[in-house]
Amino acid sequence: MEDNGKGLSREEMNKIFEKGYRTSEAEGTGLGLFLVKEIAERYGGNVRVRDSDLGGARFDIILNKPSF
Repeated sequence: MEDNGKGLSREEMNKIFEKGYRTSEAEGTGLGLFLVKEIAERYGGNVRVRDSDLGGARFDIILNKPSF
């Protein structure tokens, strides 16, 4: 998922997945991205954030295909 918003600073990118972290502008609990990362990791995957080619932020969620 990516957007063309103002993006995130390097400092925010380093903290954005921490439990309870919110930017000064954000409303909410600061749990959303923390939970996304926890769930992805619990299933052997990962989530990362980087600059988007559109100018905002891009979130990549990588999940491993389960072997049944």
